[in-house]
Amino acid sequence: MVYDMILGPEYMNDGVNVKSKISRKAILLLHHVVTTVITTKNSDRSSGLVKYLPEEVFAELKQLSDEWVKEAKLLETAENLGKMQPEK
Repeated sequence: MVYDMILGPEYMNDGVNVKSKISRKAILLLHHVVTTVITTKNSDRSSGLVKYLPEEVFAELKQLSDEWVKEAKLLETAENLGKMQPEK
């Protein structure tokens, strides 16, 4: 599979230090996207790369987005946004 070829090499598990400035709007959107993908990853709505990622990747993305939301002081906003989502 193409995804196995892309994600398979051992260096894809290497940690990378990333330092950049990102707007609060982008952090909030990223958190929403990560949360949405995690909640739908096992549904029929999930497609492509998402179906092939191991659980550890989702945990890492969730932890990273949670940290950024806390650092941006947007935790309450993110929680309220999550509550506003329509039930599936």
